[in-house]
Amino acid sequence: MKSLEALDLSYNQFTSVPMNLPRSLRKLSLQHNKISHVPAFTFRHLRPGLQSLHLSHNGLSNEGIERVSFVGTYRSLGELLLDNNHLGEVPRCVRQFKSLQVLRLDNNQIRSVRQWGVCHPRNAGSTLASVHLENNLLEVEKIPPNAFSCLTDAQGLVLYPQQGHTYN
Repeated sequence: MKSLEALDLSYNQFTSVPMNLPRSLRKLSLQHNKISHVPAFTFRHLRPGLQSLHLSHNGLSNEGIERVSFVGTYRSLGELLLDNNHLGEVPRCVRQFKSLQVLRLDNNQIRSVRQWGVCHPRNAGSTLASVHLENNLLEVEKIPPNAFSCLTDAQGLVLYPQQGHTYN
């Protein structure tokens, strides 16, 4: 397993992201599990680092994502799929990713986007091209105007439709 780069553990009964993943791992899919927790420093040992992480269709809430859950992926991760979970806000760690291109947060219970929740002015040279936030509980008109200023492609922001809202 020294050279394993892709691992698909989808459709199992995992409640937490497994520890001791192969060091060479680049792509990890854990979709359709029962994951409610990403342990601290789970990915720290991976070299050169995880590029793609699929955690869609799980039971993740903001309480299950620690401040240091994604340490070891901040420079390498290009794709983070957290759609179809139980997130109430954009995870605070999102703005720390340096190479992130695709962020999926659709079909959660996100009610607001903080001022610097996705894009932070100190993170120059953003690579973020696609953010999906549709089917949440957002009042889109209340999102701060520069919340997505770092997106490299204005077409890559998807905010509509939202749950429980009717649009004229």
